[in-house]
Amino acid sequence: MKILFVGHNATRSGAPIILKDLTEWFFKNGHKPDVLLIRDGPLLNPYRLVAKIFVLKPDYLWRRSKTHPRLWIRTTAKALLYLHQTFLRLRFMMRKYDVIYLNTMVCGEVFKKVLNKHCPVICHVHELAWVMSEHEGARDKGLIKDNTDHYIAASGAVKNYLIQDVKIPASQIDVFYEFTRDEIISMAFEKKHPSIRQELNIPQEAWVIVSGGSIEWRKGADLFIQLANHLNREIAGRLVYFLWVGPDVQGGYFMSLNEQLNAGAHASRYRFAGEKENPYPYFAEADLFVLMSREDPFPVVCLEAALLKKPILCFKDSGGMSEFVEDDSGAVVSHLDVKAMAGHVSDLLADDVKRNACGIRAAEKVRSGYLLDHQIPMIYEKILKWTQENMKGNV
Repeated sequence: MKILFVGHNATRSGAPIILKDLTEWFFKNGHKPDVLLIRDGPLLNPYRLVAKIFVLKPDYLWRRSKTHPRLWIRTTAKALLYLHQTFLRLRFMMRKYDVIYLNTMVCGEVFKKVLNKHCPVICHVHELAWVMSEHEGARDKGLIKDNTDHYIAASGAVKNYLIQDVKIPASQIDVFYEFTRDEIISMAFEKKHPSIRQELNIPQEAWVIVSGGSIEWRKGADLFIQLANHLNREIAGRLVYFLWVGPDVQGGYFMSLNEQLNAGAHASRYRFAGEKENPYPYFAEADLFVLMSREDPFPVVCLEAALLKKPILCFKDSGGMSEFVEDDSGAVVSHLDVKAMAGHVSDLLADDVKRNACGIRAAEKVRSGYLLDHQIPMIYEKILKWTQENMKGNV
């Protein structure tokens, strides 16, 4: 099967990681996928190991065309970017695929600049309403709708969004939950536990509450700071520390976050580890994972923490994670009720039996239905079914 995967970037975040896993699986199973990315990023080299890569807006041109202080350099970069995209358009006119697999709903501009539809188009949607209203790539979402034949939703919440807000018929949508790989267990213990705590200056006997993702409003980093205001400094005689793993996002929100943190009485017990190529040793140090997101379709980071036997706490009506957590793998809390979240955190930290049982159940769930070896073959079978139906329809 000749397949073109399309992604919005190559950052170390949920959808690009899913795309990396998809391309690796197709490569290992005898296919030679192509990948078209709108922007590049740190996962670019792993992509190159298994696929031919095309980038619509290479950073070395894109940044110069937008931000360089010298006008002639900006103008030259824009001209070179236009030539680069013209070359890509000609190249894709000559390359015929059996299927085009869009790994996001914020990549519509590829149809405007370099792609023409000549085969079935599948769109794997990892977004919900807020991203689709705020992301710059969402302005071309009409092109996605015009060109897509079938949709894969990353959770039931995403399917509901597509039906209710985007007006996609339910018959065009299949739900395939996000997935992870069991190799993260061995990756989590590449470092010994004491070294992580020493690195972060966290006492060995302290509780650690972890969260993660980009530091931004949607991910609820400010709510993570508020969490300490509703928790006792100590629970069951042990200090409580708060750890966030993920890249900084500069700007007004980041500055406001620093002000909130410094104004509070708990700043000394917060740790921001930043972006890590291997974040799993940091998750392994935690006692539980709290998802503070205001909106999150089905974050892979929760599956990763769950596989490491960490109970997961999330908000109701903020995305699809409640579909995983249910009533046996942590806690589902009323929408954005930080005080109630703190209550569940306290209860779990104070109850070793319940906390351990929730962590074990969370890991069992991941192993039984959320590993890539389970999900990707089912996605592959669905792709085959759709492409065969399209071929019959064109006879």
